[in-house]
Amino acid sequence: MIEAGVARRFNVRIPLHDGVTLSADLALPGGLPAPAVVVRTPYGKTDERNSQRAAMLAKAGYACAFVDVRGRGDSDGEFQPYRNDGPDGAEVIAWAAAHDWCTGDVATYGASYGGRIQWLTALEQPPALRAMVCVVSPSDPFVEWPTGLPTPMDINWFRATDGRMPQFIDDVDWMQVYRHRPLLTMDEAAGFSAPMWREELRHRTLDEWWEPVRPVTPGDINEVEIRMWDTCVRLPSGHRLRVEIASSAFPKFDVNLGTGGDMITETEGTVATNRLWHTPSRPSRLILN
Repeated sequence: MIEAGVARRFNVRIPLHDGVTLSADLALPGGLPAPAVVVRTPYGKTDERNSQRAAMLAKAGYACAFVDVRGRGDSDGEFQPYRNDGPDGAEVIAWAAAHDWCTGDVATYGASYGGRIQWLTALEQPPALRAMVCVVSPSDPFVEWPTGLPTPMDINWFRATDGRMPQFIDDVDWMQVYRHRPLLTMDEAAGFSAPMWREELRHRTLDEWWEPVRPVTPGDINEVEIRMWDTCVRLPSGHRLRVEIASSAFPKFDVNLGTGGDMITETEGTVATNRLWHTPSRPSRLILN
């Protein structure tokens, strides 16, 4: 999509620490430097829709980078869904922030796969990350699949992301494939090989194999920075502040039922237990400016 005032740069290489390079297409506004928006995808960065989105962002004053994730499209490496996307994302953000066309402020955007990998990237705490727009993001895999097994229809996705480029999938009788047993050879029934599908099936319990793709592990201690937005409080001498920690903010936001289920139709909730650490090694604090 040709837009006046938008400069395009294609197949720009992003070097990673292990020697792999990722491929990015850039759309830059006329006024530089500018804050950057990074969009990473396994579905191919180069198509009409992405070109239109990049132009829209550039016209709004943002430097936009659409990036093929590791092992997909024009990027090097091996595609292993979600497993490298957290650290890779942090390096992409740092790469963008360091360029003279960027102010050093970076936001991320993406849907579905592109949503979850933003959360995995946030765990790396990249210093330049300022905002994330996560659309229809999948949740923890053991929330999505309580049995520890991917659903049969996931084999459809593995076919769509087979190889390096998006694959046409409507030439397979998927309903017949979904009836195939055993699950382990469902990829063969669909006419292709999916090593990662088989690897997931071999890990039915929550073992170490899952750790790189889980946003939060129950029982782990995580540091969370909570922005208070614009808050003004006048404290007379001798008064104290009370800080309340909760996993919901009702009625400002929808009530958090704590079940992971459908918030629209469920009527019962469960009590969440939040443990707040305040020790010399893990000091919780309220920063006042």
